[in-house]
Amino acid sequence: MVVCAIGSWRNHGINNVDDYLKTSYDPDVEFVDGVLLERNLGDWLHALIQSNVLFALRNKYPQLKVVAALRSRVAGTRYRLPDVCALLSRRRPGTCSTLPSWQWKCSPKATL
Repeated sequence: MVVCAIGSWRNHGINNVDDYLKTSYDPDVEFVDGVLLERNLGDWLHALIQSNVLFALRNKYPQLKVVAALRSRVAGTRYRLPDVCALLSRRRPGTCSTLPSWQWKCSPKATL
């Protein structure tokens, strides 16, 4: 596994899904049609809303596996990091979610 520190991924030459999935980024980035995209890490209000949504979903729907920032495949060459991802079942460690049951990004510009 390759590890890319903050900002170094810009010059790392990742342009296919396999390389993206084998690389760890700090902070993590999204992969959309061959392009690495910085993720909005948010601010205090964003973090507060995210934690409240996680807490509410976990309490109201205990059968769901509700997590933050799970690398999720939303299309063949699109991997996103939703702020909140609710799954019907647990995933194997080290794997991406494919077609999450429900996902949410707190951003007016977010597109799948």
